[in-house]
Amino acid sequence: MKITILFLMLFPVITFAKVFNGKVVSIHDGDTLRVVLDNESKSTSVRFIGIDTPEIDFHNYSQGKLAFEARDYLRELIPLESKIQIITYDKTTDRNLRLLGTIFYNGTDINYELLKEGLAVMYFISPFDKKLFNKYRGACIEASTTGKGIYDPSNETMLPYEWRMSIQKRIGTNYVLDVTTNKLYAPGTYSHIHSCNRSFQAPRS
Repeated sequence: MKITILFLMLFPVITFAKVFNGKVVSIHDGDTLRVVLDNESKSTSVRFIGIDTPEIDFHNYSQGKLAFEARDYLRELIPLESKIQIITYDKTTDRNLRLLGTIFYNGTDINYELLKEGLAVMYFISPFDKKLFNKYRGACIEASTTGKGIYDPSNETMLPYEWRMSIQKRIGTNYVLDVTTNKLYAPGTYSHIHSCNRSFQAPRS
């Protein structure tokens, strides 16, 4: 099913941002870590915004080698005990109450670095910051063009989102906008859209 839509209606620019600072105490996988935020004593889980990395442990299943490569690369980029900044946008937490944002360490956008190495794929759910989307899409296209990580032609790793759906034996609930055509696709009908061109939309009621 294809629905032609007005691009800006589903691709808004978000201007609100809030900055958190903290110390990294553990790194679970390529897009999730725990920090102790400044002036707090307990650790908080942080989920990287705009990206999705292969799963190390999802319902007792793993995506294997590339998932561990993503985690290990993140551990290289951000050593434990490092001080980081977390930039959140209009949606500060996800449904699992994890802090949701862009991670900066020594001025480097870590989310971007993971995308550039092909160890993460694009995963934006509307609403989101258009400038951030375009920046990350550039890194995604670079990795795809050069065949890095998940885009290596010899790599058979599924995109994390599709893989999670397959483990749960279900179709996702998100519509997907193809940003190159401005057309919206219903859940389960967008497998042909390149991961760098996907903009997930909130489920319709």
